[in-house]
Amino acid sequence: MKQSYENESTDFDLIDAESLRRMGRLLWRNAWIIILVGLFAGLAAFLFSHTQAPVYEARAQILVSRPATQGQAVDITQAMTSQQITQTYVEMFRLPSVREAAAERLQVDIQANQIFISALTNTQLIEIRVEDTIPSRASAAADTMVDVLIAKNEEIQSARFIASEQSLNAQIIETERQIAEIQEEIKTRSAIVVEEQKTRFENQISSVKAEIAGLERELLMMAPENSQADDKRAQIEQLRSLQRGYENTYNTLRTQNRASSSDDEELAQLERTFNLYQQIYLNLLNNREALRLARLQSTLGVAPIDAAQINPIPIRPRTNLNTMLGGLAGVILAISVVFLRDFMDDTIKSREDVKRLFGLSTLGQIPEHETPAEVGLFIASQPRSPVSETYRALRTNLEFSAVDLPLKTILVTSAGPSEGKSTVAANLAGALAQAGKKVLLLDTDLRRPRIHQYLGLGNRFGLSDLFIKPGKLSEIIQPYEGPNNTTFEVVTTGGIPPNPGELLGSDRMKAILEEATARAEIVIIDSAPSLVADSQAISANVDGVLIVIEAGETHVEPVRSLLESLHRTKARILGLVLNRLKAHHGNYNGYYSGYYHTDEEELSHGKKLHLKMPWKK
Repeated sequence: MKQSYENESTDFDLIDAESLRRMGRLLWRNAWIIILVGLFAGLAAFLFSHTQAPVYEARAQILVSRPATQGQAVDITQAMTSQQITQTYVEMFRLPSVREAAAERLQVDIQANQIFISALTNTQLIEIRVEDTIPSRASAAADTMVDVLIAKNEEIQSARFIASEQSLNAQIIETERQIAEIQEEIKTRSAIVVEEQKTRFENQISSVKAEIAGLERELLMMAPENSQADDKRAQIEQLRSLQRGYENTYNTLRTQNRASSSDDEELAQLERTFNLYQQIYLNLLNNREALRLARLQSTLGVAPIDAAQINPIPIRPRTNLNTMLGGLAGVILAISVVFLRDFMDDTIKSREDVKRLFGLSTLGQIPEHETPAEVGLFIASQPRSPVSETYRALRTNLEFSAVDLPLKTILVTSAGPSEGKSTVAANLAGALAQAGKKVLLLDTDLRRPRIHQYLGLGNRFGLSDLFIKPGKLSEIIQPYEGPNNTTFEVVTTGGIPPNPGELLGSDRMKAILEEATARAEIVIIDSAPSLVADSQAISANVDGVLIVIEAGETHVEPVRSLLESLHRTKARILGLVLNRLKAHHGNYNGYYSGYYHTDEEELSHGKKLHLKMPWKK
């Protein structure tokens, strides 16, 4: 289990590394597009920046403090932290009314997106930044907004003091009214009590006088030596003293015309109420004076630190930064498009794609080159070219594939038309022939034959004739004798039959293949693409199938369908050949051209061989 885990980890690392290499090659292949788009985007950003009017910035700062309050001037800011107070003023600064008031004072239009308010971290400072295309207007707007905020703050605090004073004045007036009412009640009640007391004292005085008069009459009727006479005189003296007390009190009442609260409970209650309202009245007066004093001594809580400072360097447009960001955005956009295009592109481009998509080996990678119709058989006419080396590499890979199970017959097919399978088949036959093999190239593409055209052979008689009338394979074989020991036998198609699929799947075709294998060491069979069933009819009767795909052009689904059909016939799939490989699809072309390319003219004159390196043109 541990070994399995290690293998999985290694496979994952290889896949990840290969993905990175693939992305690197993709970026390198499209580097000129990415650079060009980045340059154009940077140029566009540069030109756009130069068309923009320069924007200047003015900065002003204000100090926020806790307003000082005294007495009854209660301030809600006393329960707030310094940061909360600062943030409160920041929000006040952002009110539209502040901006509108500043705009009205300056007679200019100030937009909200021109103003930026922020509290400086860990301080009680607020910074206002105003942007404008005219520096002086920006600084004026910043200073004016500070003035407007200070005025608004003063107005708010003044309104708070005024409201408190108005409330106290209203309470004072109400208390004065209540005191006046109580005073009137006391006066009225006191007059009533005085009259009652005067009447009572008058009655008491009259009673005392009558009692004194009675005692005096009794005293006159007594003999001088009567012992009770002294007692009567003492009583008379006491009554006269009491009379004088009553008369003094009565005279006091008449003089002052005022009763004592001790003489009447209701009057006493009124006087207690009067004293209470008097105390309330004094407290209200004291509070009003304290409020007025606090208003005079209060600070506004907002103070400008300095006049707005204007930055002489425009903050926008930042041409260099915009150009750099524009170029970077262009590069990112181009890279995104490249990756998106690659993601949407389901064509097969590299041997890694073959391995990842189908789990098959790539036996050959053939660079793009001229067709045999243009230059003849490439491996024969240009044996030292990089292209010829790729065909020899294909030959070697096939030989390695035949170590365990010899290959006598190889079917060369493709998923679609015009993918170069006939070219690959012909050059593969030439490469095998150059290695000393006895090769027979059999053209079974009975729909669009190309082998005879590529090799410059006739096609009057061929494979189709063996299905029409009895004959031997040797009767239709044509020799191909090219330069550099490129000699092999060829069977062309002959006439085009109406039913190729039936012919190729017949017993006669099996017999022809047996005759071909008996005659040659190896038989290369060029068949029709998998769009038709011709290749499937032959695939079950050959030792191996070689699939040719055009790099960057062949889509995944046709190849997958071809593989499924070959699996159904239990054909032995040797691998795939990437044909017409563009230079940007791999580095094999550059490697071969650098390692193997020679100057044929120098060789023919016996001059020294010079190898050209990949970076030399």
